[in-house]
Amino acid sequence: MKIYKEKFQQGSRCDTPSLGETPPSPPPGERDGVKGCFMEKQTERGFVATMEFIALLTIMVLLATANARALYHLHREVRVLEQQQIKRLKASETNAVATVHFNATTADSK
Repeated sequence: MKIYKEKFQQGSRCDTPSLGETPPSPPPGERDGVKGCFMEKQTERGFVATMEFIALLTIMVLLATANARALYHLHREVRVLEQQQIKRLKASETNAVATVHFNATTADSK
């Protein structure tokens, strides 16, 4: 019983007594000694839920950042390809065969 009282006073409210030991009376304000144990478990669950939420939020931010970076690089690559195509099309324009068009009205007037 002495060991259980020491554990109880140290804040280990959720420990069950060993076989043959009787639990001490609960502190004032705690009904059946369950309130403290319940609050500890609920607080622990709240902490775990908060940590899980922060971890998920961090993963989402990392994915959004990676997505934005990939879109930036793709946009830059498309711009480079567009400039290469414009250069290629301008180069083929200068190599084209020149055609001469005669205006019928200017030839008849002379």
